[in-house]
Amino acid sequence: MKNILLLGASRSGKSTFARMLDNKYQIIDGDSIRGAYKNVINNDITATSMQISENDEYRKLLTEIFKKLIRYNKDLRYVLDTVDLLPSDNHLFAKRHNVIIIALGYPNAKAQDVVCFQKQYDTPDDWTYGLSDKELLDNANYWIKKSIEYKDICEKLNIKFVDTSVDRNKVLEELLNWVTEQNK
Repeated sequence: MKNILLLGASRSGKSTFARMLDNKYQIIDGDSIRGAYKNVINNDITATSMQISENDEYRKLLTEIFKKLIRYNKDLRYVLDTVDLLPSDNHLFAKRHNVIIIALGYPNAKAQDVVCFQKQYDTPDDWTYGLSDKELLDNANYWIKKSIEYKDICEKLNIKFVDTSVDRNKVLEELLNWVTEQNK
């Protein structure tokens, strides 16, 4: 089985898909690593998630953690679920790392639909929980724009892009079947 790097838009289904992989993979939660970096390594609790994500030192650390886990635990398979790496970071994972890179996004969604979806499914554990409508709308617009960019980059780099704009559950089930085929 191959390791999986799930990247892409916030709230696009990365964590949901990681959980769908069941117990076949060890899930590495990028949000937790970012939180540790923010609070312990970087020692700056005022830094925003976006500032951390754009920090080259942090992105290098995240990549190295994933690679070292793959290298030193050859009997386990991992899925890294993160918004912090980009499709253009694909060069960081040479074929020898045995990694499938999948980007998720919602390039065809309307911002208000993204907000409604978030409000419907938000739990207290979600970072978007309790945000104002304006904050949710700003976030949705940002990630729709990023999803369009990611889709274009993925097409150019021959990376699997999954559009979760419509019928997300069905799309994720199809992705699960695709990953199963890739592991044969």
